Amino acid sequence: MEVKSHVASEEKDMFPALRAKLSSEQLAKMMQAVNREMNMCKA
Repeated sequence: MEVKSHVASEEKDMFPALRAKLSSEQLAKMMQAVNREMNMCKA
């Protein structure tokens, strides 16, 4: 339940704030970093 609450908070508050403040290039770099980290966790 805490995970769902955390995800909902990110989607409602954090992600829109990041989209408003960061450039498209910055967002793309951040997504690449997140994807690399997620792939490392799967390995």
